[in-house]
Amino acid sequence: MDTPEAIIKKTYRIQYVMDNNIDHHGDSTDYCNYFEVEVFTDADEPGNPFKTVAKANFAKFSLTKALKDGYSMIDFFDMNSLSYNFGKHLFDFDTHKMIPKSFKMFSSKYGSDILLLDNLELLPEVRGTGLGHFMIKDIYARFSGGCQMMILNAKSSVLISEHDHWAKSLELEKLAKDPEFDKYKLFAYCQKLGFQNHFNDQLFFLDAAAENKQMEVVN
Repeated sequence: MDTPEAIIKKTYRIQYVMDNNIDHHGDSTDYCNYFEVEVFTDADEPGNPFKTVAKANFAKFSLTKALKDGYSMIDFFDMNSLSYNFGKHLFDFDTHKMIPKSFKMFSSKYGSDILLLDNLELLPEVRGTGLGHFMIKDIYARFSGGCQMMILNAKSSVLISEHDHWAKSLELEKLAKDPEFDKYKLFAYCQKLGFQNHFNDQLFFLDAAAENKQMEVVN
């Protein structure tokens, strides 16, 4: 587990790709953009100059535009599984109204958009180097403009397919020996970055408009 104080010693190249046709997240709308992130370093191999060492997925939800357009908040927070996971804490699906006490925890002076980091994966060789923290800070620096909150989905990594080369290279089976302890470390890490677990689940929230020293500068 890398820490905020860790220092990156290698040179990395980070690539952002916007992809609004990710089927497993649901249909694309005007109010959500999906992004895939890939981090490369020199591979020093003939015919293969770069090696992927980390990947991430995140989405930016345009609540500001949806409110301005008069878009249905039921449809907004239920547009896909990602929006529903955090939407149930912000919107009452029974009364069809926002939950004021939830929004009062975050400043909306720069906008009401929501940035959600859904997944972050690092190869064993770069864990503990600060690369994970760098990626979170870089996503925050580049995409949190106009956002009221940034959310980290602190879910435990799950090996989806043992036949997938990337999944195998993550060596996730070594991280699953003590799930409760791993969960504790992950949650503590999120809190060290300034994110708060307001709703006692795996979602950690950061007020994007507040002063967040751990997110101010990308080293």
